[in-house]
Amino acid sequence: MLKIKKGSSLALFLVTTIILTACVGVSGDFSEGASSLQETSYLSEDRSMESIFESIIESISESMSESSNTNSVENSLGESSISESSKSESIPETSKPETSKPDTSKPETSKPDTSDTVSEDPNPPKPKTVPKVAYIPLDDRPVNVDRVKYQAAAGGLELLIPDADIYSTKLDGRGTNSNGTKYGDRQALVNWLKTVDKDCDYFVISLDQMLSGGLVSSRSMSSEDLIFEYSIMDYLSSLAKNNKLYVFDTVMRLASTVGYDGYSMTEYNNLRNYGVIPRKQLSGSSLNVENIISTYRVGLDGNTIGSSLSSTVIDKYLKARARKLRLVDYMLTKNLNNDNVYFFVGIDDSSPNITIQTNEINYIKSKLGTNGVIFAGTDELGMMGIARLGTEHFEKRLKVSVKYYGGQENSPADMFDIGTLATNMQSHLESLNAVIITSGKPDLEILVLTKQSSAHSSNATELLNRANTNFGNKIPTAIIDASGKADVLQQKMIESLEMSMLVGYSSWNTVGNAIGISLGQSFSRVAYLKSGEDITEKSNEGFLKSMTFAYIKDISYITGSSRGSGFVSLSQVEIKSRMMSSKSVFGASSVLDNFNSGLFITGLGTYETSKVGRMTLDNFRLPWDRSFEMTFTIQRLAS
Repeated sequence: MLKIKKGSSLALFLVTTIILTACVGVSGDFSEGASSLQETSYLSEDRSMESIFESIIESISESMSESSNTNSVENSLGESSISESSKSESIPETSKPETSKPDTSKPETSKPDTSDTVSEDPNPPKPKTVPKVAYIPLDDRPVNVDRVKYQAAAGGLELLIPDADIYSTKLDGRGTNSNGTKYGDRQALVNWLKTVDKDCDYFVISLDQMLSGGLVSSRSMSSEDLIFEYSIMDYLSSLAKNNKLYVFDTVMRLASTVGYDGYSMTEYNNLRNYGVIPRKQLSGSSLNVENIISTYRVGLDGNTIGSSLSSTVIDKYLKARARKLRLVDYMLTKNLNNDNVYFFVGIDDSSPNITIQTNEINYIKSKLGTNGVIFAGTDELGMMGIARLGTEHFEKRLKVSVKYYGGQENSPADMFDIGTLATNMQSHLESLNAVIITSGKPDLEILVLTKQSSAHSSNATELLNRANTNFGNKIPTAIIDASGKADVLQQKMIESLEMSMLVGYSSWNTVGNAIGISLGQSFSRVAYLKSGEDITEKSNEGFLKSMTFAYIKDISYITGSSRGSGFVSLSQVEIKSRMMSSKSVFGASSVLDNFNSGLFITGLGTYETSKVGRMTLDNFRLPWDRSFEMTFTIQRLAS
């Protein structure tokens, strides 16, 4: 949006106006203070132009001082005190970031900016404002809500999020939302965006939620009538004319969702097996939406692919794929070369081999250009959007070094990736505008433990030695466990690492998710700490909650409690007892003993650290009534 520059330019304008008025002898309709200036003969022969300017500035300052009481009263008036005629005037917005086009779509109705006054300070401090972000999550799972809330706070952002009822997913047997469906209320989401538009600087939006009511339902919806969905994307495109949007979407997974539409592991496995069969690969002009859809049912031999599943199940699966492809194609086409939109496209539940997804992936990649990225991963996409937003807002292209331990970085990270660990890492980093360096001191160093090898334990030790060295050298450090065996490194961390000193950590779910979660945490925090702005206690608390959640969820829950085995049948009190058990080195009590006794980084302009205090946990719960989505309440108490 168009911004008004403050300070010297305004002072020059006022001075020039007054001089010109004095020169021609015009009795303009100035304020009382300005009128008094005309009574002074500034152009007498015995006064220099420099002294004239000094006198003018002095008079302006005195005049402004006399009217300060009046100004304070005027500033206290609400919008209701502005006349209807004045509301109709076009007042430039100064609350949103400047984008490629000025906002001329509607008149400004907020209070006029009365802060443009001449100051005696030649370099007045910039106003400290917290950027507001409107966030539409993928769904209501903790990875898409709790983690993002903590990350945004840690990065100096204010997150606005709608009521959970309009973006929640209900698995089979869990009832419906208030809109009577098992998925998010798409029209209510549009309405919510319209209400927060005037307040927000940025938007981070899940297309799966906006167009399908969430990730799970996006794999299930098969309607070919897309008029409503197109209208939503038209609205988002209009929103992007004067706002910065970070949009994320997914390539539909190979399998179905267990516990939705009556599907069990049988449908999951059979649909994954059906989707993983290679299809004919298209290229050039042949690589288009309709041709891709035509390959869905046919194998490389030209014959229809068979399945033990019913034709009804297969038809619905393929129609859902076609629907998602048409939708993302429409959104990408609508926003070609629009610098106000950046796309993250996650490849959900994939495979390193050629599959039904491959043509879709190649087509989307060809449409993205420099306006987005596509990589393996899904649950971290909201965090990646927040991280890119933060780095762009604070204008920090972080210098990042990556070190792998285990020697398997050029192999597929896991069975759900489409490429190697190193290429997935590269894509994630490029999407965050990172400057990847191999020598010199980085702003952030990422340490990655790769797949297991015969030297897995020594690799873990070497990684932690590097982390401890970085702490001594004041280098912010994040860890990603991509080994697939989350116990060796974690035990060593609890025993020999000051875990509170890390700025990012994850071993959550697939490797793609772990990469995005750790990078999301660390980029948001480091960009904010390097910004030079005052680091707030609210951001420090957000950071400590973000790291606490990562350690408790990724270590105590995944390893210490075997992904919450049997938790569904337990009460909150019983779940807490299991999680806090001191019998296991991975128990939450062991993790908190380490974390609470340490320091954490609170400044990078001037390097500073502070004591953690005491993080406590309570209210353990399973929001989807399945153990995979366990969450809990975190509080920070004084040490």
